Order: sequence, then structure tokens, then C-alpha cells
Amino acid sequence: MSRSTVLGYGARATGQLLERFTYEEPKLKDDEVRVAVSHCGVCHTDVHAIDNDFGVFSFPETAR
Repeated sequence: MSRSTVLGYGARATGQLLERFTYEEPKLKDDEVRVAVSHCGVCHTDVHAIDNDFGVFSFPETAR
């Protein structure tokens, strides 16, 4: 079975806007299942996470 590409959105640094990105879906382990998500939302806690208001979040240091 071939792996497919996943579409996501994420902030790459504190306080940044969400950016669209894609990645190859990870290979599943024997005790894991894949769930297809068709819709999701953003709650205010997500905004706190993006702004790192609690000082406990980290962001990837990847090139754009």
C-alpha cells in the first residue's frame, strides 16, 4: 500500500500565522490505526499555544 500526502496547517514560530503545509503520512505500527479527519476547528487555547502564552510550547526550526 502506498503512503499518501497529508495536508496540515501550523505555526512555524511563536506568534506567526498558520501556514499550509504537506507531509508524507507516517507508517503505522501494528497497534495503531489511521483516522481520516474531514473538518477541525481552532479554539482559543490554540491561539494561546501559537502565542506561547504559557511558555511550554516549542516550534519547528525548519526552513521555509
